[in-house]
Amino acid sequence: MREFFALLCLAAAAPICAQTPIVSSLHTVSVHIDSPETYNALYRFFEKDLQWPVIYGKPWTPDRQGRRSYAGIWAGNVVLEICGPYAGETFPDGVRARLHGLTFRPHQTTGQSTSDLDRARIPHKPPFGNLEGGARFVVLDAPPLTSPALAVSIMQVGDRNREKTEHAAARTALAANHGGPLGLKSVKEIQVACPNAPSLARWRQFLAPSQPDAGASPHLRFVEGPQGALTALVLQVESVPRATSFLRQIGSDKILTPGVKLLLTE
Repeated sequence: MREFFALLCLAAAAPICAQTPIVSSLHTVSVHIDSPETYNALYRFFEKDLQWPVIYGKPWTPDRQGRRSYAGIWAGNVVLEICGPYAGETFPDGVRARLHGLTFRPHQTTGQSTSDLDRARIPHKPPFGNLEGGARFVVLDAPPLTSPALAVSIMQVGDRNREKTEHAAARTALAANHGGPLGLKSVKEIQVACPNAPSLARWRQFLAPSQPDAGASPHLRFVEGPQGALTALVLQVESVPRATSFLRQIGSDKILTPGVKLLLTE
């Protein structure tokens, strides 16, 4: 898959026109799994092998049979959320997990973002959840931004101070162990498949204008591909040779599947 367009990020997306921002920064990248066994394998991989901090969640146990599980892993500047399994969701042969969703913070509130989505004529589902219960969401329903393989949503967290404390603790823990055996610094880029120029223009409309608090967010790099899919995470590490050697040593290819592709850069 070759690079199609260029780099876009929340901190540098070119505004199409003067407008109220819809989102501020990227909060979560979700990973959907096909089974509790895959959930546990990824949980162990991130928490034990890579030694990345766990913000919430725990391994799946039989008492959770028939229920979805969630775990948030700190990847330096964004949360990786392992979640599932989802009833009725299918995976191609050989794929047990896949990068599935992007969840953004609202510029102000989900209510304001909903109005801005309507103004921009970007379709979405009705907002749900409540801040007292933890968070309120708006899920986009807007091809080519979304597809069965790519969910895009906006989430307003109820207790922002608590979240800041949790993320600061995770950031400190990751720094204390020097990014774990991989030497992780952050998620530098997220590669997104994009079929054509009109699709890219729609993404620019959703992300623009630039936001001062989004500089730490991963960049979004659009590559030629079918509509709506996350193709890879690009991890910034201390040393690519050391990180590559470690991944080979632990047999990461047996843990990760084609749907969760990690690329390395310094």
